[in-house]
Amino acid sequence: MLEDAVTLHRQGRFAEAEQAYRAILAREPENADVGHWLGLLALDAGLPQEAVPVLERVCMLAPGVPAFQANLGLAYMRCRNFPEALAAFDRAIAAQPDLFEPHLHRGMTLQEMQRPQEALESFSRAAALRDEPASRNFRALTLDELGRYDEALEEFRQALARDSENPLAHSNYAHALVRLQRHAEALPVLEKAVAMAPEMAGMHYNLGEPLKALGRLEEALAAYDRAIALEPEMANAHINRGLVLSHLGRGDEALAAFDRAIALEPDAIAARMGRSGALVAGGKLEEALAHNRELARTPLFRAEADFHSAMLLLQEGRWAEGWKFYEARRTLDRYSDARSYPQPEWLGEGALAGKTLYVHGEQGLGDQIMFARYLPLARRAGARVIFSPKDNLARLFGGQDLADAIRPWQSAPDDFDLHMPLASMALAFGTRPDTVPAAIPYLHAEPALVETWRDRIGP
Repeated sequence: MLEDAVTLHRQGRFAEAEQAYRAILAREPENADVGHWLGLLALDAGLPQEAVPVLERVCMLAPGVPAFQANLGLAYMRCRNFPEALAAFDRAIAAQPDLFEPHLHRGMTLQEMQRPQEALESFSRAAALRDEPASRNFRALTLDELGRYDEALEEFRQALARDSENPLAHSNYAHALVRLQRHAEALPVLEKAVAMAPEMAGMHYNLGEPLKALGRLEEALAAYDRAIALEPEMANAHINRGLVLSHLGRGDEALAAFDRAIALEPDAIAARMGRSGALVAGGKLEEALAHNRELARTPLFRAEADFHSAMLLLQEGRWAEGWKFYEARRTLDRYSDARSYPQPEWLGEGALAGKTLYVHGEQGLGDQIMFARYLPLARRAGARVIFSPKDNLARLFGGQDLADAIRPWQSAPDDFDLHMPLASMALAFGTRPDTVPAAIPYLHAEPALVETWRDRIGP
């Protein structure tokens, strides 16, 4: 009778299969195998919330069967009960370490729990057990999330080699190329993906990115338009459409695109800031600043809005306001140079004479080179200045006499009175366009190297 029920199940005749499974369980309530099939039926029918209690009972009846634990974990995962899912997958793996699916689903669960490094380990184990496109794709996506883009590209390439007729495999590989700014290489891969799946809005959306980066704006606009025609509520497509329209100088249409994106996804920061950018592109600076001020009333948007205002104000020469807003960079999610010390921060208040000021480098290498010109101002104000640039700039700054001491980037001195991030020195010293420190040049090549290269390349 079980064999007949399973046949009905595999034929997709779920109602009849369920009736058959329940009939058997009415006679044999302790039959874990039948209960397991009933739980699988609920999963196959897209009803994980009904599968959970069935599979929980199955696992109570037969706790040592790895497949039962693995499918209970899958039911928990689909119900977004990730801690219980993880525990079930761990029990399945403990019982049988060489099962492919629990490792794969464990990785997916850890991804949802925002534990990418552990997820990568699970996907790697799954790939070692069974070299399938799915495990490679998930491993590649996790490498991408971890910023290991070259490794992600190779994984996507291998997944594509094994599944060359899959448009998603082409799309994922192209996405990795885009991440590495290899837009010209990504374009034909995405064009092939679109040709393979012209009905998928996401393919047209992805095609827009390399077209936009390559300056083929009208074609990028057409790609976003096709994506929206297929999926009108794709907020990101409206956002990117607005960006392209802004670049094309079609300001009113850009604003309409951003407004549509905001209506679809009110919390989309990119749409709100895109609208501000469209106002600027249309020569409406004060409207953009007013828009940003209004956005800054909402905590979710405040950091981005204030930072965008800083860029606009500095560009316009309104530096008294601009440098204050520029401090918003330190509250952005993407700002990675935050420091916290028990000593007070100095931002221009109070005398520096007789104090030791620790200045820590921040942002990119160019930012540190540019703002290093401020270090002598603190020394002239009477401070002993200790500076820690990014490590690959330590040799450059070590011979410039801009600071009293140079330390490794992540190594604070044992003793100092005040500290500050490097780019905040412009605010602290009240810099205006006519008061930028301009002792040019303030950087010098090492004399020994000058002599070495003079012999090779002349003056």
